[in-house]
Amino acid sequence: MKSFVLTDHVRTLTGLRLAGVPGEYVTDKEQFTQTFQKVIADSSIGILMISPDLIEQNQEMVDDVRFNRSQPLIVEAPEDQQENTASIAEIIQKAIGLSL
Repeated sequence: MKSFVLTDHVRTLTGLRLAGVPGEYVTDKEQFTQTFQKVIADSSIGILMISPDLIEQNQEMVDDVRFNRSQPLIVEAPEDQQENTASIAEIIQKAIGLSL
């Protein structure tokens, strides 16, 4: 199962790419829509991380996938803030409500 990130933060994208997670830097709604549709159509992507600002700007589209599809799991991508120390595993655990 692959992961993918959609973000409007260059540092987040760079950090996740260094960790082996592919992704795309998104600057507008049209680009988000095209990339989002491409990602959710790819059945090999199981986890889609999206920056909080992009989720807020595209809430209806994101909620439609969250509530009507089992895959991919959509979680908020960690931002490049110093106080944010949660690991990707912790973010996914919180999103699905399981303790591993």
